Amino acid sequence: MTRKTILHIGLEKTGTTAIQEFLHSNSKTLKGSGILTPQSIRPRNNYWLAVSSYLSHRSDALTRALKLENQQQIIEFRTQLIAKLRQELAENTDCPNVIITSEQLQSHLKSLGEIGQLKTILNQAGLAEVQILLYVREPIRIAISHWGMAIKKGAHLEAEDFEPNHRRVQHILNFRKVIENWQQVFGAENILVRRYPEGAAPEVLIKDFLAATKVANPSLQYPPMDTSKTERSNRNLSGGSLRILNAFNGKSDLIKQLNSNRRLFSRLEATVPGSGFSPPEAVVASFEEYYRESNEWLRANFFSDQDSLWSKHYRPSAEGLDLEAASAPLADVLGLLEASLGLLQESDAKASVAPKSIGSKLRSRLKL
Repeated sequence: MTRKTILHIGLEKTGTTAIQEFLHSNSKTLKGSGILTPQSIRPRNNYWLAVSSYLSHRSDALTRALKLENQQQIIEFRTQLIAKLRQELAENTDCPNVIITSEQLQSHLKSLGEIGQLKTILNQAGLAEVQILLYVREPIRIAISHWGMAIKKGAHLEAEDFEPNHRRVQHILNFRKVIENWQQVFGAENILVRRYPEGAAPEVLIKDFLAATKVANPSLQYPPMDTSKTERSNRNLSGGSLRILNAFNGKSDLIKQLNSNRRLFSRLEATVPGSGFSPPEAVVASFEEYYRESNEWLRANFFSDQDSLWSKHYRPSAEGLDLEAASAPLADVLGLLEASLGLLQESDAKASVAPKSIGSKLRSRLKL
């Protein structure tokens, strides 16, 4: 049986978590409609498929999560993944359609060789007819989301990190290069590009995804049965609190130590929520200029009936991007981290943070 496969590769920061939660919550209903969302390559986010496509070992968040320490282990992992996927497909012959989703397929497979390895894996598992689906979004908006996420994980961003050609974001935001790489491996006729519905409710994105994948089933449930994962993954902090954390990250690795404690950051996000950095006009202009040719190529090739690629252009607020500023939310942030120490110790008896006031540590190390 020839199966039709939709391979949703992101891009990052374009609602992939919402799509994945929707597919996972409705997996049984979808299967009843003849659409398989494979569980053997990891439920929800099928990132195991990305790791299996690595041609050389690298230590990143994905290999560390899977405890893959060398290339031989990746090869063995790949062999097992192909076998399990083949078996899952064989057990679901009543599903002629397959949907696979992981933003890491695009963000982590950067070379033609690795994208080609991915195609080989799919072919060996029995998936030969593959269509690539990706969502695009104004580059500066994707970058803003990346900056906030990096700081919450303990990174200290300096001026060079906000350049449009920085390695953290360039391989995602150069849409022309991304699409041409995937076209070269899978064929231009098999690339489907959609625009992320900026500012719209999540269900608008889901409806667009269902239209793109030609999934029509009135019994599908939305919102997803469990929205908590989507909500946790996509919260952001205010620009002021992010600047404070960024300044602190330049002086201490404490936030990096604490970032695995989800309850701590849930409280932080609830107390000082916001839309992340609002970069100054110079940064916004640099992104517009740097990606102008790529964006125009995208418009001409996929949205030629539109005069403008983005329906809502990002415009900076007056807040700016003063990286080292300490503003009004400082006391609240310090107090929240201090109060969260008890939660940390309760949930992790092996916490590397000494049993003393986090707030005092922050004040001392920042000399506030």
